[in-house]
Amino acid sequence: MNLRMTSLATLGIAALAVLAGSNVQAKDTYSAPQREALGAVDALFAAMAKHDVDASRRLILPGASFVVVLPDGAVKIEPDTGYLETLGKHKEVFRERI
Repeated sequence: MNLRMTSLATLGIAALAVLAGSNVQAKDTYSAPQREALGAVDALFAAMAKHDVDASRRLILPGASFVVVLPDGAVKIEPDTGYLETLGKHKEVFRERI
């Protein structure tokens, strides 16, 4: 399995653990791969909060898709390039959730 697939698989496992009700703050209870995936998620969320396009670009796989839930509840799917453009232009608070 290549590095991208391994990273995606690890991220998926970590996301499932979070969705299953695990406490993200108790990182010492996770395996090393799970901590690595959670660290990547935390780093991406921190970059989003700061509207740091360069840091976000380093963390996002090229060709990734983002699902955006707009304030009116409408759902939009956009490519990584559209997300990065939006991140740089808009300064409102992004409320990220897994």
